[in-house]
Amino acid sequence: MEVRVTFEEIVANDVGALSRYVNAVVSGMMQELMRAMYQALNESTEKTGNVVNAKGGGFKAEQFIEMLEKIEFGVDRNGNVSFPEIHAGPELAEKMLKELSAQGPGFEERVRKITQKKSQAALEKEGERKSRFPRRGKD
Repeated sequence: MEVRVTFEEIVANDVGALSRYVNAVVSGMMQELMRAMYQALNESTEKTGNVVNAKGGGFKAEQFIEMLEKIEFGVDRNGNVSFPEIHAGPELAEKMLKELSAQGPGFEERVRKITQKKSQAALEKEGERKSRFPRRGKD
């Protein structure tokens, strides 16, 4: 990443150059962080085989079901199930939403059942994890 403050900006006492410089640094660092994060995610999912390939044919509703089946839900500090997030570019996100909204009640029921099963599994796993630790103030 390269950011420049020109000699002319300094001589002209262009104070706005400082904020433009800081904004450019922050923007560049954020872009690099996001690139590195997505690269690390891509490498780890490729290693584990936890990948749903939508290349070539575009996104299909069955791929959404496959994604749900491959992931594990989490539980936040308040004991609530945390649902997964999907990160996609604007074009793919629009295609995904259009494809998913075109599905009927049978598809929605499948998603509901999978989500319910995954939520229950996450709560059970969290309960098992918490049971390994003694509770303060309890007999």
